[in-house]
Amino acid sequence: MNVRKRKESKDSVYIVYEGHEEGYLLEYLAENSRVKLNSKFCSGGTAESIVIAAINRSDRGCAVFAFFDEDFEQKPHAKISDETFKTLSHRWGIPNLIKHPYRQLQNQNLYNRNPIFVVSNPNSIEGLILQMLDKPSDSLEEQTTAQLKNTLNSIIDKCNLTNEDKLEMCRIGEKIQKYEREMHNVSSAEINFFLRKITECNRKKSEVKFTRFLHQTLPIAKIVKMRAVVSEIDLLLKAFQK
Repeated sequence: MNVRKRKESKDSVYIVYEGHEEGYLLEYLAENSRVKLNSKFCSGGTAESIVIAAINRSDRGCAVFAFFDEDFEQKPHAKISDETFKTLSHRWGIPNLIKHPYRQLQNQNLYNRNPIFVVSNPNSIEGLILQMLDKPSDSLEEQTTAQLKNTLNSIIDKCNLTNEDKLEMCRIGEKIQKYEREMHNVSSAEINFFLRKITECNRKKSEVKFTRFLHQTLPIAKIVKMRAVVSEIDLLLKAFQK
């Protein structure tokens, strides 16, 4: 029996990513676009797993992106393998693909063949978003991933939540309190279930704050302004252009 490969609509984009913040940003861009977002969340992924997943989806009939952090390059267990680079070289039609640095890989993909790379830099998604906020690139380059996270979080914490946001945060807080109470009445084998529930609730609280930050502090017009300066921003915006 012939199995036909799944094809996406021409007015859609497929993005493989790792990290909740990347997902929130992609959803925000999709809200302001007529292009349908199809995505795969690689929880706890690596540059290797993200690129492989994107390669495996490259024949869907639409643009396919691999969206990952630059600092994977510094983590031996998370780097792109030589075998995957060989496959990528074939996909892009580049016999002598230069493997490093990761942030410059997409520059070799002159015809934007799938998978298209968006490598968040400096270091991480936080570095990319801070560039969207027009923070001086020289100072960002000097910061570690942890410092970039702290810098962005300090900006996010200053955002004003709406009444609806506050109600949602209260509902989530009540759920956490409920799970914490119930943890005292279960066996040690069942505690992990409630710990996972609490972790998920805290993630949802972060989503409320991050989403409000995007709408309040990072309007699309501000992102568009930076596309001429940061190529990764330009690639993301092109992904959602019809």
